[in-house]
Amino acid sequence: MPGKKHTHKYEYTDMGYQMLWACALPDCPHHLPKWMEKRILRAASICWKCGEEFILDEYSTRTAIQERNGLPICQECDGRAKLDLADILQKESIQADEDAPEAYRKLNELTKPKPAFISPTAEDILGK
Repeated sequence: MPGKKHTHKYEYTDMGYQMLWACALPDCPHHLPKWMEKRILRAASICWKCGEEFILDEYSTRTAIQERNGLPICQECDGRAKLDLADILQKESIQADEDAPEAYRKLNELTKPKPAFISPTAEDILGK
């Protein structure tokens, strides 16, 4: 029997055999197996602080794992108000009369997301 349709309230939790993303709502068995972990990005979730729906991004998943006991919160509750292009350009002192391709390159560097999940290298594993 299919489950009822709802927005999941994701948490990064210990399922007894591994850590993975799962829905914390009662009567919802949904979880993402470790090999599907990256599918959490761009998934809708309910914020653990305000209860509003939001889209998970690399920053919210990474900070949930590292700082919030696996509980992701939305950008507004995290204090990451969405910056518009003018704010970013002003903050980084990019002049409007600069060469447009150069301004866009700088903007892309500033707004490029950091990876949420970094696989260990062979050197990390072997300790070299």
